[in-house]
Amino acid sequence: MARVLVKVRVLPSTAEVNVEELKEKIKNAIKEFAEIYRSSITPIAFGLSALTLEVILEEKEGVMDKLEEAIMSVGNVGSIEVEGVTRI
Repeated sequence: MARVLVKVRVLPSTAEVNVEELKEKIKNAIKEFAEIYRSSITPIAFGLSALTLEVILEEKEGVMDKLEEAIMSVGNVGSIEVEGVTRI
């Protein structure tokens, strides 16, 4: 089965959220079905930073929904946005 690389932008709920800790919580939440390939932190404004994750998943039905649900289930996640999906 093919694999896909998904680029996801995660915004924390507040500027006080430690983005590195948030990344580790997300990593633990998705470890059963996905792996973080690369990550970066981008300052936005007023102390708020966005976490950009590149996640590797198996290409199968429902896996994107599962990824989004797992990320949103982690505390202190304000919103997520899928920026891109590509086969690898």
